[in-house]
Amino acid sequence: MKKTRHELLPKRFRWLIITDLDGTLLKSGATHDTFKIHEENIKQLKEAVALGHKVAIVTGRPWSDTKKIYKAVGLTTIVGNYNGALIDHPSDEGFVPVRTTINRHIVKELLNEPEIKKAVRNIIVEDDSHPSIYDMKDKFMMDQFHILDNPQVRKMKTLDHIVRNPYSIVLSVDDSITKAIDVMTIAKRKWGNALALRFWVNEKAGSTRHYLEINSKAINKAVAMRKIAAYYNIPMNRTLAFGDGLNDIEMLSEAAYGVAMKNGSETVKTYANDVTDFTNDEGGVGHALAKFLKYDHIFENGDSSINKKTPTKKTKK
Repeated sequence: MKKTRHELLPKRFRWLIITDLDGTLLKSGATHDTFKIHEENIKQLKEAVALGHKVAIVTGRPWSDTKKIYKAVGLTTIVGNYNGALIDHPSDEGFVPVRTTINRHIVKELLNEPEIKKAVRNIIVEDDSHPSIYDMKDKFMMDQFHILDNPQVRKMKTLDHIVRNPYSIVLSVDDSITKAIDVMTIAKRKWGNALALRFWVNEKAGSTRHYLEINSKAINKAVAMRKIAAYYNIPMNRTLAFGDGLNDIEMLSEAAYGVAMKNGSETVKTYANDVTDFTNDEGGVGHALAKFLKYDHIFENGDSSINKKTPTKKTKK
């Protein structure tokens, strides 16, 4: 009897497929509690799972904002939250979570550095309890980070009121791009050995915000991908990753095949092997994954390219 397409692949040929959420798997406009996923994304991710591949989410979001998405896609795998600072297995009670937090004392030093203190306008802190924000009147920032309608959000007494080691911190800094870059420069020079720092600009509804995102230097999405791959005994040369933002760069660069979203940052695209033909609102992940799954010879041979000729990633700038 011939094998059906859905018969599980030999373990040695299975792939680990990692996807980001916002700007990648999810349609635009997602909040902490509401989201939309293009039907093509769900269809192809379920197809990949049925074929025996491992599909996992690695996101900057907390688990509370990931849970419904995880269930909607029908996953039963490990999840990486806070850019990989928390790695857990919601479907396995025996799994011991891997936590990598930030030294709160170092963060307090950073927040009390005179030039940084003058430039910081607001702060969001994510730890093991609930998200916290200093200025709860800042609806713009709360909306951008999916906590606007979250009843569990706590108000911080002061900008540096951090009582436990957090997984991640986001600072909203001065509207001046020059001052914002100065903050990033000072932070990297003084605390770059301990902290992973990402500076980015968000423009929405005619308003521009400058953000400094902080995690432990010990983690990023690529680290999370390596840990998940090792857990499932899948070699790194059989990893496929989808992402759109600056926090996806390491993951896209290190994956055997990194795919940036059409709607993603132009900088991010230079670290990927390929770019989707469709945006996150058009099911870009699903359409690209359908192309990937089409090449059965890839899995049979354990090859690490979608195309017959493996593209070379562009030189990092």
